[in-house]
Amino acid sequence: MLKTKLQNTLNAEFEQYFFTNNLFEIGPMACAEGFYDSHPELMEKLKRPWLIERLTNLAKHRRQRGWPSTGENTQLTLPGFENLPRRIFLPNGTRKILDNATIGQIRDHLAMMRQRALEHSKIKQMEAVLALMEKYSTKQPWPTWGQVKQKELQAGRSAE
Repeated sequence: MLKTKLQNTLNAEFEQYFFTNNLFEIGPMACAEGFYDSHPELMEKLKRPWLIERLTNLAKHRRQRGWPSTGENTQLTLPGFENLPRRIFLPNGTRKILDNATIGQIRDHLAMMRQRALEHSKIKQMEAVLALMEKYSTKQPWPTWGQVKQKELQAGRSAE
């Protein structure tokens, strides 16, 4: 968190700036820009702690979400696996990142897709995911789709 002394200084300076300049009638962005431009030394002191705090939060959120959704090896480029959703819906109303989904969750999602009579090609894709996962479920109980993709990559399976 931002150091208390620095936060207190920022709060006091901003209050003084706000009331001294009678900024009740301008928008928040204009107010913030004016304060930033008129207090360069304070902004310089705040830069590092604020950025470190923001980057720490980004790192925490990224770790909670799992693997990135873009970049190499995040989505297998196997035929039939190009247009998979990033998240799937589960019967309890929650959404799950596909890479973190287990066989049981894929089955539940597939059952919901069939029940809702969704597009046939999407159901076929999810059936292919399930079939590939079942191949690995005999070796490891409840593998996730992300683990199966990693195994497939390690086995050298890829598509052009």
